[in-house]
Amino acid sequence: MNTLKTVFSACMLSFSIAGAQTYNGPESIEFDPNDGKYFVGNNGSGTIIKLSPNGTLQNFASGITSGPHGLELIADTLYVCDGANVRMVDRVSGSIIGSIMMGANFLNGATHKGNDLFVTDFTAKKIYRINVLTRQFNLFCSTLSGKTPNGIIYDDINDRLVYCCWGSNAQVHAINLTDSTITSIGTTTLGNCDGIAMNCSGEFYIASWSPNRVTKFSSTITSPTTFIATGLSSPADIYYNRMQDSLYVPNSGSGNNVSKAGDISCTVSLKELNGKNAPSLFPNPATDRISFKPEELNGTAICTVFDVQGKKVLSQSVSSSHASVDISKLEKGIYMVKLQSEKIDSSYKLIKE
Repeated sequence: MNTLKTVFSACMLSFSIAGAQTYNGPESIEFDPNDGKYFVGNNGSGTIIKLSPNGTLQNFASGITSGPHGLELIADTLYVCDGANVRMVDRVSGSIIGSIMMGANFLNGATHKGNDLFVTDFTAKKIYRINVLTRQFNLFCSTLSGKTPNGIIYDDINDRLVYCCWGSNAQVHAINLTDSTITSIGTTTLGNCDGIAMNCSGEFYIASWSPNRVTKFSSTITSPTTFIATGLSSPADIYYNRMQDSLYVPNSGSGNNVSKAGDISCTVSLKELNGKNAPSLFPNPATDRISFKPEELNGTAICTVFDVQGKKVLSQSVSSSHASVDISKLEKGIYMVKLQSEKIDSSYKLIKE
């Protein structure tokens, strides 16, 4: 634990210095595996900047008039919660390429599974589902028992949505993706929870304003431990990078920076991050090729491989007729493999020998 505290201090100082002149109420953060950088939503200026792992910042997008709040990258489009609507921003150019006019109240958190984007409406206490291919949307959940939804994630281990709530003794709820029923995972002693993230072991990180900290919980929202307790100011939407075992925390208050903290969860155990009914990956470790069981693919899926920095190094389609991927040109080491289709969203830790 003392080692982790040292990591917290060093990383938070680094990002505070690097971004002191550029951050403006950072509210949300999202990882771009294509270049290993992070999108950061500046709520104070209606802009989005990109953060490099070394703390360097660069301008990316502007013109987000009522945000940006939640950010979610799907393929080459960054979806941005902008007040009552969702903006679509090109991942490469930073240009606004479209809008989904929803007429909501205050869209705040965002996550996705496949082609379905889910966003929370903080004020109306609702959750919407958007099909990103058709841009059609529907009200997915409206019976939230008077609780205010804030941060939301897709739990790929249990194939469900999980969101944290605003208010005192904030609750954490799960949503069934089949029938949108809501169940309580647990109740915290925290007040005004803003962001939630999950590591590969199914443990949760929750950012709260009362007190200002990030708390780590078990998968059942029990056994709370203080993860970050210093240097935070109104910590907002958060992101956990499983490949790097690192948590990124935008401080939307007076801190006006992004904190980074390391943990020991995923890369040590080499645990597969499979959701329910996930296709099997073999062999692991591997030298030349990896394969999936054809009968488990159920159609075509995209297999993407990321290095330990979170950068995409390989991507190709697989199917029941061609279920293997050539990895012979990859360097020896540890990689993350993502398998995604309309019915599959699974992750695996791979050792390349």
